[in-house]
Amino acid sequence: MRTPKKWVYFFALMPGAGHFYLEYMTRGLQLMLLFFGTIFVSAQLYGGFLLIFIPVIYFYSYFDAIKQYHWIKDTGYREDRPIIPWEIITVHRRWVGWALIGFAFLIGFNTFFTDFIYMIFPYQISDFLFNYGSKLLAILIIVVVGIALIRSERDEKESWHE
Repeated sequence: MRTPKKWVYFFALMPGAGHFYLEYMTRGLQLMLLFFGTIFVSAQLYGGFLLIFIPVIYFYSYFDAIKQYHWIKDTGYREDRPIIPWEIITVHRRWVGWALIGFAFLIGFNTFFTDFIYMIFPYQISDFLFNYGSKLLAILIIVVVGIALIRSERDEKESWHE
């Protein structure tokens, strides 16, 4: 394999690009989508808890590209395994769909609904809903999903014993 080491280090500075350079298209695409998707959703939600994942994804991508380079150099073997198997989307498409709907609702709440709130409610109530409304909604969604997972696990255990 003729892959200059300096170019691997250079392209690895952008998440996914180092993997593209090593011809790991699936892995590179997933890392780029994770990195830039996290930035996009964080910007739409005015920062928040998703910002913590940006350095994690960045450094994982960088060191994984370097590790893959050395793996190819040492063994000559190249396997483009995805980070997140694509089958997860098809097997758990209902949960993925609900997650996408939830994110879309949060983004819509932060952009459109807040202007509507300021027109309808007094300033104090509008300010409270603007600052805490999306967080309360996110908490509510997480609690509902948690309850649904607990119930499905309990139902699964009951059907297992029958």
